[in-house]
Amino acid sequence: MAAKTGGRGLYQLIWPLLAAMALLALVAVLGIYALSSVRAYIGGEAHWSRAQKQAVLHLMRYAESGLQSDHARYQQAIAVNFGDRDARLALLADPPDAARARRGLLAGGNHRDDIDRMVAMFPLFRLDADVRRAFDAWESADALLDKLDAVARELAEEVHDNGPGTWRSRTLARAAAELDERMTPLAETYSRSLNRSARRLSTILWSAGGLLSALMLGWAIFATRRSLARLQSAESQQHAAEQQLAQLAQYDALTGLPNRALFHDRLGQAIARAHRSEHPIAVLFLDLDRFKEINDSLGHEAGDRVLIEAAERMRLHLREGDSVARLGGDEFTVILEDVDGAEQVRSVAQKLLRAFAEPFRVDGQDLFATLSIGIALHPRDGADAENLLRHADTAMYQAKSDGRDGLKFYTPVMSTAVSERLSLEGRLRQALERGEFVLYYQPIVRLEDGAISSVEALLRWRHPEEGLLPPGRFVGIAEQTGLIVPIGDWVLREACSHAAQWQAAGLRPLRVAVNLSARQFRKGGMVAAVRSALEAARLDSRWLMLEITESLLMENPEASGKVLQQLKEMGAHMALDDFGTGYSSLAYLKHFPIDVIKIDRSFVRDIVADVDDAAIVKATIGLATSLGMQTTAEGVETGEQLAFLRTHGCRFGQGYLFSPPVPEAEFAAMLREERRLAAA
Repeated sequence: MAAKTGGRGLYQLIWPLLAAMALLALVAVLGIYALSSVRAYIGGEAHWSRAQKQAVLHLMRYAESGLQSDHARYQQAIAVNFGDRDARLALLADPPDAARARRGLLAGGNHRDDIDRMVAMFPLFRLDADVRRAFDAWESADALLDKLDAVARELAEEVHDNGPGTWRSRTLARAAAELDERMTPLAETYSRSLNRSARRLSTILWSAGGLLSALMLGWAIFATRRSLARLQSAESQQHAAEQQLAQLAQYDALTGLPNRALFHDRLGQAIARAHRSEHPIAVLFLDLDRFKEINDSLGHEAGDRVLIEAAERMRLHLREGDSVARLGGDEFTVILEDVDGAEQVRSVAQKLLRAFAEPFRVDGQDLFATLSIGIALHPRDGADAENLLRHADTAMYQAKSDGRDGLKFYTPVMSTAVSERLSLEGRLRQALERGEFVLYYQPIVRLEDGAISSVEALLRWRHPEEGLLPPGRFVGIAEQTGLIVPIGDWVLREACSHAAQWQAAGLRPLRVAVNLSARQFRKGGMVAAVRSALEAARLDSRWLMLEITESLLMENPEASGKVLQQLKEMGAHMALDDFGTGYSSLAYLKHFPIDVIKIDRSFVRDIVADVDDAAIVKATIGLATSLGMQTTAEGVETGEQLAFLRTHGCRFGQGYLFSPPVPEAEFAAMLREERRLAAA
């Protein structure tokens, strides 16, 4: 009986201890579950924010290029944001539509393993003020998202109706950029609010754990030694739970690296130390190249394994004391303190690039995911964390634009390049209206006697501030914006007009060559534009030669052949410009009505000293002759080059040996005097 009573007494002492331990475990599990859900929503913001910025970037590119591929990339990026919005609306519905919410969260780029927790905890989260503030910011951002999509639809209609690069398309692109700027602080509010909620939840859990620990300790005083041993075990469990909670609040659950919140905290501390020590620091923004392809083709599990190994490679190849963090997705950041200068930072970055040159081995496959690295230095590129991170991000995107798998240091030019380009574009639009373009003419001579046989019209821009600009300074922008079409039409009309004026003045008729741009050719209406220019100038079509490049010819051989045949039937002559720099084969030429092959200057330059260039030029002359075509050598600058070309049967040449491009009046004087150029 005493034994039973003693047993009951021991049981009465132990069961509250056991109950407290069970409650502690329950609080820990629920806390971990809740914090994991909060971190999942924070991670979702990274996907949302990145997709939003990519959508605006592709939309701005589409405004300039008009390429459907840019518009498709916009739609692909914005689908992530719309997925998250659908999930939010489904969860707010009465009753909530859990299946629709799961589909939306999955479309929003959230990890499949997190989605059930995010759906389950959504109603409870809205009881917290900071979470409500975060979700209000989410709702506001979704409203701006609708406006962004409306801008995108207007832009698509504008590009469809009037082409890219118009005033309206640029206005819409700026509107998209303004919406992007308005959404960015909302995304930051969302992230900050959820981080505050996570920290508060962590504090509550720690406090609850502490209270339960005190209760357990009190009961342990009255318990047996066995009960005391169990209490000590429970305290160990509590400590582990607290560590796990702290880990979830400040560290990335997948890679174990510091998360965005801890990174910002460490960067702020590093900047404070740098101010005191006057030693510079560097921020590296790293992005995995082609990671999305791995995720899309092999699934999130394979992508996660790549991210885990990527994090480990970064740890192994950084210096002791350097801090690496995962911001979200495939974006990482590194803080380098006490650096000696840019070269030391470059050395560390190059070490990382070499580490990622090796493939990732996943399920027996070699997967390649190189790095693009942007670098910002403190205090040169920013005195605070926000500017340093933004400038490093800008430099990273420049590294991607330059071909990926490389590094770029931030320079102010990266931030001002767009505005400078817009300024030049604005001037370019006005140049045509103000009559600032002018044609120069370079003679094409008969090599046997130096007589002028034809002439090429070359565009120049009399810039009001910079003087006479060659086409290399502005033609690229004109191509991208579509301005090359009206400019090219002007060149065609002006060249035909000058040729007709020379004949009317009694000068010897000769053929004038005009270059056609790829944008002109693709737009359509080329035949009508040529006919209109000839009729306006009252010039016979046999005195016009149109020059196109190999790459343009082969972009769409069937369509190109039809247009060239129509121009040929009209009476115009055709020249293949810069031959040898594109497909470098004469085999296809018999299918096109080509009259003249122009050998590119890069081959002519070294024909006397380079046996390969000499062989290419001789072969081109021989094959062109066998196909009944003439050859014209570009860039002839020396007597030795002239002698070589004469010896091997090239009949015509063009270059500074004979004459540089000259104004129209000076060329007319050459014709009037019947000059012979370098005929010796």
